[in-house]
Amino acid sequence: MTSMLLGIGSMLGRICLNRSQHLRVLMCFLGVTWSSVLLADTHGPVEIYSDIGDLKVENRANVVHDRVILTLKNLEDTDIHCEVHFMNGPELMIKRVGFVSSGKEILFNAPLRRTVVKIVIDFSCQAI
Repeated sequence: MTSMLLGIGSMLGRICLNRSQHLRVLMCFLGVTWSSVLLADTHGPVEIYSDIGDLKVENRANVVHDRVILTLKNLEDTDIHCEVHFMNGPELMIKRVGFVSSGKEILFNAPLRRTVVKIVIDFSCQAI
């Protein structure tokens, strides 16, 4: 009889230990989930306006952590000169200038210093 009670007691002890471990795992999971929500990309879409005329230029914009990145790929047979303006609500406009060789691509980027209001990228390119 006492051995049966000890067996039941040890089994209940294991269940309690497992509940404690389950609680720890659940708390860890909730902490990781909450931190990923806080670190998630909360920026809206990036508006892109271009003045490239008849030039064949491929563009792609991304927001990575606290930077806005514009990738321009030159699909022309000649080199091009590009000027990019990054605008985010109340922040001052940031201007970047670069040359893109034929068949190559270049990255233009700018930091986001304040809360993102509305990200707008305006770029223009001319053949050289």
